Order: sequence, then structure tokens, then C-alpha cells
Amino acid sequence: MKLLLSSKPFKDEIILKDDDEVGICLHRSNEPNTGKNQINILVNGKLDSKFWTIELVGRTVKNGRYHCYIERDDGGQSIFLPAIANKTHTTNSICNSKYSIVVGAYNQNDDSKPILSFSSSGPTADGRMKPELVAPGFKIKSSCSSSNRENRASNKLTSKSGSSMAAPYVASLVMKILEKEPNLDIISIRKKLFNACDLASFKENNFEIFRAGHGYINPNKIT
Repeated sequence: MKLLLSSKPFKDEIILKDDDEVGICLHRSNEPNTGKNQINILVNGKLDSKFWTIELVGRTVKNGRYHCYIERDDGGQSIFLPAIANKTHTTNSICNSKYSIVVGAYNQNDDSKPILSFSSSGPTADGRMKPELVAPGFKIKSSCSSSNRENRASNKLTSKSGSSMAAPYVASLVMKILEKEPNLDIISIRKKLFNACDLASFKENNFEIFRAGHGYINPNKIT
């Protein structure tokens, strides 16, 4: 194992291997969503290493807890070793702002309404509930997109699953709320949505509590 970088808070540093820039390490204190110190390690794809070992050494340690996640990368997804991976806390910084409405996805075609296996799980690093509700997200039909150099998606539909399909469902309900009360603020909108959820019961799998939030959104309950 070769040491690529020893970084001190709070200094941004280039990661070098054999005098070639392979990434950057960014530090900041008081990350705005959680108020915690944050370290970002960004690699540019030049390394062929299969495994990375990250060691954290604190100057002043209050409780020693830390929270790690790996951003999604369609070019070649990195993962934690299964032995150290945690199935909770799988939401990330993009959706964890204080007033965001984070949506998980369930299979609306199954009477038991199971949450999809790849739907994210909370809580956040600072203990807040995310996702906050779940919505239909299994094989939802939508328009098929393509680049401006293609025409194969013209006038076609596609079926996709996940939070990317469940979130627009909730967004449409927000629009219906605002059609009736256009001056509502985000706190009031959140309250209306959460009050319209059917509570979830997971007696056989308590882990699902961390993925269901306030429960299954029920559009018929929105007032």
C-alpha cells in the first residue's frame, strides 16, 4: 500500500502519484447542511488501484463518530467493502438540506407496497429523517429522452424505477397544493404532504422505518 496524501484540516491539496495529478482533497468546516467538518476526495480516473484505505486522525476528538458516503458515478461506481458498509444513512449531501422534500420509492403494483431495494435510507449524518415520505416508483411510464444528435426516442415512452420517478409524483402534488394556495411557504407545504401520508407498519423488517419517513403519500388526504 502506497501513501498518496497526508492532508491536514482545513487545506485543499492535490493528490499526486508518480508526479501525476490523480485527484484533489478538499476540506471545509461547518458544512451548511449539518454544521460538521467535511472532507471531499475527488479522483479523476487515472488511478488503476482497486482498493483505497482512508485513515482519519483527529486533533481534538469529541466522540469519534464519522459519516462516509460515495457519490454516484455512472462511469464506474465505487463501493465500500461489504463488511464495513452500513445500510442506513445512504442519502447524501445533495438532498439533505433542511427544507428539501426527499422521496423514496415503493412498488405500487404489489398489494404489500414494498419499498424498492435500491431506495435510499436515512437518517442524515446529523440525525434528521430522510427520506421523508415514499411514493409510487416501480416501472413508471414516462417520455423517453435522447440527445440532440439522436431521434430514436422520438414520440416514445420508457419505463423506469426509483426515486427519480417517485419524486415527480410528489412534485405534481405540490403543484396541486400551490394551485389552491399559491402563497404557501415550504414549511406549510411540507406539513400538508406529511399529514397526507398513510403510516407504514414494518413489523417483520424494522430497517424499513429508516426508508419510509412519514409513510406512503396519499393524494386523497391532501387538504
